[in-house]
Amino acid sequence: MLGDLAQIASRSRAPSLPLVAKYVTIKDDLIMRLIIIL
Repeated sequence: MLGDLAQIASRSRAPSLPLVAKYVTIKDDLIMRLIIIL
């Protein structure tokens, strides 16, 4: 997953930024939910 994002970012940076931002936001949300559950 991260490798694919890195390849996209290296190919053309501007269009991939929203995708990376969305992925980071989803990841942080999942981490926060795990912390709340634990």
